[in-house]
Formats: sequence, C-alpha cells, structure tokens
Amino acid sequence: MQPHRKPCPAGPLGSILLVVLVAFLSAKAGQEPPTNMAMVRTVAGQLAAQVIAETGAPEVVLHRLPPPHPAGWLLEQELLRVAQEQQVTTYLIADTAQVHEAEGREHAVNVGFRVLAAGVNYERAGGGLFRSGRLRRTAFCHANVVVTTAEGRVLWSRDFRNEAADTVSVRAVPFLEEAEVSFTQGRVPPARGAARLVEPPLVLVVSGLVTYLFYAYRSK
Repeated sequence: MQPHRKPCPAGPLGSILLVVLVAFLSAKAGQEPPTNMAMVRTVAGQLAAQVIAETGAPEVVLHRLPPPHPAGWLLEQELLRVAQEQQVTTYLIADTAQVHEAEGREHAVNVGFRVLAAGVNYERAGGGLFRSGRLRRTAFCHANVVVTTAEGRVLWSRDFRNEAADTVSVRAVPFLEEAEVSFTQGRVPPARGAARLVEPPLVLVVSGLVTYLFYAYRSK
C-alpha cells in the first residue's frame, strides 16, 4: 500500500505556476554573456579574415592609416593573428613614412587600414513585458582598407563592416563595459511604456510566489 500524499497546499494551480516560474527564471538566468571587448574583438577578427583573404598575397606589409581610432590597435592585432594563422608573412610598420618597406619583396603588398567606427550599441529588446529588462547588443567594426603594390600602385580600396548581436540584461551592462576603453561603452536607452513601471513589482510578486510554493511543498 502506497503512502498517501497530501496535495500541494497551493493546489493544482500552484503546481502549474511553479513549473512556469521555474522555466521563466531559468530563461532569465541564461549563460554569462561575453564582454563588450570580446564582442568587438570577434567582429574585428572576422573583418581581418576578410581582408587577408582578399589580398591573396603570400606577404603583406601592414600599416595604420590616419586618422587614429581608439580601436586601431585591436584591428591591428587581429590582422596579425589571422595572417599568422593563414601562414602569410607579415611586416608591421608603425610609421606611414616607411610605407614602401615592401620594396624589394616581389610578392609583398602594402595593406593600409583605418578604423572608421567600432563599438557597441544597445536597443531595448521587444517581445513582451518580461523582456523590458533585456537589451539587444550590437558590436560592430567598420574599416577602410587600401591595398597597394610595393611601387605604390593602388590595387584596390574598399570599406569593410562586420557586426554581431545578442541580448543581455540591463543589469549586466556595467560588468560588460570597460571604463577606460571608450569603444566598449554604449548608451542604454530608457525603458518604454508601462513595462518600466509594472515589471519591478511583478518580479517581486513572482519571487514571493516561488518562495511560498517552495516552503508549501516542503511542509507537505
């Protein structure tokens, strides 16, 4: 004879609510998102891979073009990394006056690059009341690249733009940005509509209900 189980004090409705709330809280928790620096580095790496692939040269001479940008060093690092992975011989020039460093290297080309824009944008994520505390985060890197021969003849010049997006919690933003790195910072838009007034107390009610159901089940 099986022992008699007392029904949940909250009743069938409480059981249903418990399942729904556990699912909701699990979805809210999610995985820890990458930092804004990591996001920008990822898109800069994708851009660098496109640039190196399109040069089609076994040797490249890299140099930054003016004007300087705070993310210039990041794209430079990614170009060097990708070139090394692709087994492309790379020379880095800090002074643009040495742009003809490739002279005497028959198969080398000069790759001049300038970062036009890089950073992170935030938008309020739509899709319901509980998403009012979520942001759509977009990391982007926009650069201009000029490829020339050792003699200075322009082979091609074009703009590249890469971006990646995900969703993050508004509360996570301070931990995703770096105070000393301007391109990792973005403006968080204010909440819109009734959600900014309704969600905070609703979350408190949900938390209280979960606590009640937890102790209700334990007291069976």
